Amino acid sequence: MRVNPAVPSVRTNLFDSKTQAMRSVLFSYAQTATQEFQKLFDGKKPFDNPKHFDDMRKLVDYLSDDGDIVLDFFAGSGSTAHGVMLSNGKREFILVQFPERIADVTRTGKRALEMGYKKISDITIDRCRRVIARNGKAGESLVPADRLGFKVYTLEKSSFPRVDFAPDPDKSEAENVAALRQYIREKEATFARVWDRERILDEVLLKSGFMLDYTLAPAAEFTENSVQIVRDAHREALVCLDPTIEAATIDSFRNDANRTFICLESALDTTKKWNLKHRLGDRLHAV
Repeated sequence: MRVNPAVPSVRTNLFDSKTQAMRSVLFSYAQTATQEFQKLFDGKKPFDNPKHFDDMRKLVDYLSDDGDIVLDFFAGSGSTAHGVMLSNGKREFILVQFPERIADVTRTGKRALEMGYKKISDITIDRCRRVIARNGKAGESLVPADRLGFKVYTLEKSSFPRVDFAPDPDKSEAENVAALRQYIREKEATFARVWDRERILDEVLLKSGFMLDYTLAPAAEFTENSVQIVRDAHREALVCLDPTIEAATIDSFRNDANRTFICLESALDTTKKWNLKHRLGDRLHAV
């Protein structure tokens, strides 16, 4: 029997081939999305009408390429992050969620509060953690464990004291100088009380031009101070947030003027700062 060559003999389903155009409308059951969402939260429902993560995965796979960053300014329950993590592991995501308080006027809101969530962003963050915890389980194949993870950032005031001193025109020069010195002592004391290496590290690196996806590794050649190598896709530097930079650390730069060094300005006295500036020039970033 002859086969009519005009009759298709192979069928390719949508998403089996990226050469096909995506349909303008995706259909899925909201009930299924809710059920899958509740599985993540131990059968409970802290969020109304979550988007289905598999729909998000399809969109991510179709509309982005390896190495792209998927940005969602309205993160909600975190379905976008879930979809990105279910893709091939060569994409990253940035979620933005206003810390909106959860109201207790609905059944879902009351349940979320009972589960310990106070803000919508709390649910967003916990969902990402739960998705990672399920890596490789329940038939979900994510990415290698060393590529899974995320950081959480919130907008806060600077950890560094603001300089807002103004001389009093009704006082003498000597009185204003004394007031300025007192102001500096109080600001330094305040900074010392709240000083936290982990807390200020991100701010210091942002001020120095680093991206938030930086990596850290110990710089073993420095023994008198805790010095780390910080890297992102664009730059590399040495960073030390110890309250005092030792002379031996400064001497380590005697024959090495090619690396950038980031430290606290308060950790340097006049002599140490001059020596470092003489050896490093513009590669010294004292913040």
